[in-house]
Amino acid sequence: MKIVLYAQNASRVHTNLAVRCLRDSLEEKGFPVTVIEKNGKDRRDSVLSALVGEKADVYCFSAYIWNVRDELDLAKNVKALLPGCIIVFGGPEVSYENEAFFDECPFVDHVIAGEGETVLPLLCADPDSFPKIVKGTPDPSFSEREGIAYRDTDGISGNLLYYESSRGCPYRCAYCLSGNAGPVRAKSVEQTLADLNRFAALGKEIGVVKFVDRTFNFDRERAYRIWSGIPSDFPLKCHFEICASLLDDRTMELLSGIGPDRFQFEIGVQSTNPEARKAIRRTDDLDECLHRMEELKRRTEIPVHADLIAGLPYEGMKELQKSFDTVFPLCDVLQLGFLKLLKGSALREEAEKYGIVSRSEPPYTVLSTKWLSFEELTRLKRTADVLDRIGNSGSFRRGLEAILEAEPSPFAFFLAFADALGDGFYTLSQREAYERLLAFAAARGNENGKAAEALALDFLTNETGKLPNAFRNVLTLADPAEKAEFFRKEAFPGDFSFRSSELYTSVKTKILIDRASGKVKRYE
Repeated sequence: MKIVLYAQNASRVHTNLAVRCLRDSLEEKGFPVTVIEKNGKDRRDSVLSALVGEKADVYCFSAYIWNVRDELDLAKNVKALLPGCIIVFGGPEVSYENEAFFDECPFVDHVIAGEGETVLPLLCADPDSFPKIVKGTPDPSFSEREGIAYRDTDGISGNLLYYESSRGCPYRCAYCLSGNAGPVRAKSVEQTLADLNRFAALGKEIGVVKFVDRTFNFDRERAYRIWSGIPSDFPLKCHFEICASLLDDRTMELLSGIGPDRFQFEIGVQSTNPEARKAIRRTDDLDECLHRMEELKRRTEIPVHADLIAGLPYEGMKELQKSFDTVFPLCDVLQLGFLKLLKGSALREEAEKYGIVSRSEPPYTVLSTKWLSFEELTRLKRTADVLDRIGNSGSFRRGLEAILEAEPSPFAFFLAFADALGDGFYTLSQREAYERLLAFAAARGNENGKAAEALALDFLTNETGKLPNAFRNVLTLADPAEKAEFFRKEAFPGDFSFRSSELYTSVKTKILIDRASGKVKRYE
């Protein structure tokens, strides 16, 4: 019996961990397996051709909120062309379906609800003996399984690979499904470190190993031993989603010696509003969380990505502003996300209680609540996009720091800037973005020359082409030798050459500096 495992990823640089885990369990039982991975930009006819060309007996689809509609359409066409095949769906987006699902999608033969490593081989061996909805069971061998799901032959196009050292989550947040998986099951410290070495030995251009553990440091001692066991010369960066309030003094001492290229942390704060946190069942200590985030920022070089969720119960614009302004200075990247009423989540069941209206189709994003109107959420979504491009990209880092020094509320600034740009933001060139940001800061009285100089340096560091007119003759420079050192080390590492006492040349720019005034005379 031939089996195809299909996954549509969010983008070309992503991979699907689930189909690789299922492939391993199927091959252990002797089944021939083909893994096909595509993304939303691949031509639909080409994807269908690849699937049908396998002429498999069983097609298994890994369904998430971002791909389920496309995958159902593909599955319907596969079934029409190969009517004798078995279509199986699994993944979080279908794990809470009932029999009505098959009335809408009669071409699907089975849905696996939950983990599939144990039941999928049994289902493939004898499909007729299983009901339409097959209850998955926690994989009993997960904690002891050696190795990683990736192989040298895997078609990896990005530099980020996924790894799970644990399954489940100790928390039961009302918007999330991770706590539904039961008690946390974790690999040992020794097994996790051995698996990391397997990633390093893959021989591919891998940059980041992203731990998909929902709360990596649920066990303080285990987390400490793993972090301390990763050697200082480990060639890959490791990404961990952590609960900041679980960090202790001993761990902070360890992390203070970790460089910026070794670890990165993701911390889900979601809200600082006590009523909202109670409604979504966030039980971690908020004060301790914020304290440890401040310590991470002050004592370590580890990049921190923090998450907030707009659309939570009891959270209007005022409460969201407080959450944003509290968390913004404590992290390097702040993602403003939007509540999604996932199937199987407690908050989906309580939506009417909180007056939450969401999209009826995936990804079920909130449209309005008792505390936020549709119009306010529309403004916030544009604000989140501006935040990502201007605040999180790093391209405007110096200029934004200079501008925000005079702003009492980062949230109010980004909201107002997004309102000023309107939908025209989405067609704004990068050059225009620099000019509009400077003009907006000036209109608010926040431009005294410092922001313009900082933004000019941002442009020279990150962009190509001529310096925008708004920044000509604003870049004051100190001693030319000092500025040469800046360009050599920070702006253009590896691409810099010092050709004369006045001309600084790189792959990206040519800058002629007036030695007397320290200003840019010509930029090409």
